[in-house]
Amino acid sequence: MIFPSEISGYPVTSINESFSFNNNQPIKSIVFNGPETIENESFVYLYDLEKLTFKENVKTIGMNMFSECPVLKEVILSDSVVEIESSAFSFCQELERVELSDNLKSIGSNAFMSTHKIKGLEFPNSLETIGEYAFNSSGSTCAVFGKNIKEIGSTTVGFTGYSGCNYTDVRIPEFKVYGYVGTDAQRYAEENGFEFIDITDSKPEIVDEGFD
Repeated sequence: MIFPSEISGYPVTSINESFSFNNNQPIKSIVFNGPETIENESFVYLYDLEKLTFKENVKTIGMNMFSECPVLKEVILSDSVVEIESSAFSFCQELERVELSDNLKSIGSNAFMSTHKIKGLEFPNSLETIGEYAFNSSGSTCAVFGKNIKEIGSTTVGFTGYSGCNYTDVRIPEFKVYGYVGTDAQRYAEENGFEFIDITDSKPEIVDEGFD
C-alpha cells in the first residue's frame, strides 16, 4: 500500500482516526510519501504488516499509530520526521530494525515499549527529549545518545518490565550508556547505576545492527 503526497493536485495533509486501517486488514507493507501528520491509532492491530517506509513529507507519527502490529519487523523513517508520539510502535514484538530520522527531536513515552528484539539503540544528534518507558523491555543492551539530548524520562532504557500492568521494573545491570559529558545521558546513567562511556572524542562503532 502506498500513500501519495497529493491526490488530483491537492496535497494530502493528514490521515485522521476516522480513516482507519486497523482490525486485521491483510496489509504487509506500507509506503508513505505523505501526509505531514498521521493521527492516533490509524493503523493499530495490522496483524500481517511487516514493513513500514516513510519516504517524504511525514513530520509527526501519532499516538498508538502502529501499536500491536505483531509481525512488524522493519521501520524506516525519512529525515522529514521530527516527532514520534507516545506508544506509536509499542508491543510490536518482532520489530528488529528501526532507521531513525536525522532530524528527529522527540520520542514520546512508551513509543517502542515491549518490542523485545532491538538489541542496540543509537539516537541521532538532533534528539532532544525521550519520554518515560520509551524503550522499556525493548531488548536493548546499550544506548548511544547525541550531544543535544536534554531530557530522558524514567526507565526509558536499561529496564525490562513496566508499571501499571502487573509488571515490575527490573534494571539490566550490564546495560551501557554512551553519551557526552554534561548531557542528560550522563545524568541518567549515574542515577540508574549504569556504566557511562564518554564519546566526546570518539563515537563507538557499535551498537548493533538494526537501530540507527
